[in-house]
Amino acid sequence: MRKNFGFATAPLVVMGCIMMRVCHLNTCPVGVATQDPRLRKRFTGEAEHVVNFMRFIAQELREIMAQLGFRKLEDMVGRTDKLVPWKAINHWKASGLDITPMLHRPDMGPEFGRFRSQDQDHGLEKSLDVTKLLDICKPAIERGEKVRAELPIINVNRVVGTITGSEITKRHGPAGLPEDTVQLKFNGSGRAKLWRLHTEGDDTRTGRRCE
Repeated sequence: MRKNFGFATAPLVVMGCIMMRVCHLNTCPVGVATQDPRLRKRFTGEAEHVVNFMRFIAQELREIMAQLGFRKLEDMVGRTDKLVPWKAINHWKASGLDITPMLHRPDMGPEFGRFRSQDQDHGLEKSLDVTKLLDICKPAIERGEKVRAELPIINVNRVVGTITGSEITKRHGPAGLPEDTVQLKFNGSGRAKLWRLHTEGDDTRTGRRCE
């Protein structure tokens, strides 16, 4: 089983973050979220701090699993019968909101999986980038030549230009290409999220509407 786990800002705090809420200002006083060399000198975090933090989490998780009678994480997936929602329901912030219908466990046989057991096909080979944009932008990517193109777009085309922008960055670095090297105009309806100026030197325009 492959699962993703989110730890929010906890690992940052372990690395020294003091939650000043100024990450976007480049003024982090402890050197975590800044590129200012003077502030970066104040950074005292070590990778070992995060490793130790994760070990504590793993140890506590094992203790909780033992209390609930689980040996593996796979065994916990879908076991809503082990949740106790009433403390949350009775809390004044919830105002009596009953979420038990969301925790209903349908009767299913063992042939139905409760966790991800097969890879998901994202269909990248059918994306607009792979089928058209990479070929159109090849002169710009490989030789830095100017490219102009106009093509249709429909609402099933997602993250248009992302793969192309990645290839430009791989080849030319963060500086990208000279301004207006790549000019693409799309006519139709774009779907989230349409790539917009992912790299320097690229201009993407849309006709009609774009979500």
